[in-house]
Amino acid sequence: MKIKTFFHPIKLKAKRLIDRFFLKDLNHKLEAIESKIDNLNKNNKSFLDFKNITLDHNNFSIKFKNRDDFLSLLENTNSILEIGPFDKPSIEKFRRGNKIIHYADWLSQDELIERAREIEGRNIHGIPEIKYILSNGFDQIKSNYDAVVSHHCIEHVPCLITHLNQIHEVITNKGVYLMSVPNKNDCFDHFIPESSVLDIITAFYEKRSKPNLRSVLEHRCFTSHNWQTDENPFMTLDPNRKNLFKSACNEYFTTDYVDVHCWQFSPESFNLIINQLTKFNLINPIESLEIFPNTGEFYVSLKYK
Repeated sequence: MKIKTFFHPIKLKAKRLIDRFFLKDLNHKLEAIESKIDNLNKNNKSFLDFKNITLDHNNFSIKFKNRDDFLSLLENTNSILEIGPFDKPSIEKFRRGNKIIHYADWLSQDELIERAREIEGRNIHGIPEIKYILSNGFDQIKSNYDAVVSHHCIEHVPCLITHLNQIHEVITNKGVYLMSVPNKNDCFDHFIPESSVLDIITAFYEKRSKPNLRSVLEHRCFTSHNWQTDENPFMTLDPNRKNLFKSACNEYFTTDYVDVHCWQFSPESFNLIINQLTKFNLINPIESLEIFPNTGEFYVSLKYK
């Protein structure tokens, strides 16, 4: 049964005025940010405080051969929180003595097990105990950890700025956030444009709590798992793509939350965005940012002051 919604004319007019005021205010904020970006870019990118020699492609080297090697940075930490482990927790090897190992996920352990049963190749026995169910918010986390870890999670968060500030709240002084992030140039996001700082800031001012329609359309209609040989979907004239649009829109408007990539990063663009967000005082102060490229993904060590 379809339910029609009718607005009283006066209420509808009031709603339009509120929407117009919100959009005008948002546009002013975004224009101010754009102006700051232009001024910074004119200064030969001298604002990049967290320069990283691993991004010098003239002297390219891979410091960590794989993800496990990267996690060796956790060896001397006493408490670690991993976000979004699903059935492949990566920090169990550090569980010894009095070291604290905890996990957080959007879903409970039982919900993850149920989801894993529906996905071929997932291991229901590998799903760890979930201490924090993040659909209930970050405020429930009262402990502080020496390190927070996530793998291929940050590109899913609807608001990057909010996420980074939430992580800051659960990390001890001079704690570190270690991430592995897919390189958009080497995965199914290949043809989707890189996210810019303006995209990130727009999500913040919109108080985005779920992926927007654009992200759902990109993920469902413009990704390619055979990107090395496929034609750029943005350049095709295939009329069948219209069916993909309809399906993606239907999914978006009939589902509470569609889990897709909200952001597309390369090592260089991620480095630039974090520096810009720091200069704009939109995220908490950072002591150091190190980015280590690898095959298909890159590793990030973000240390707070």
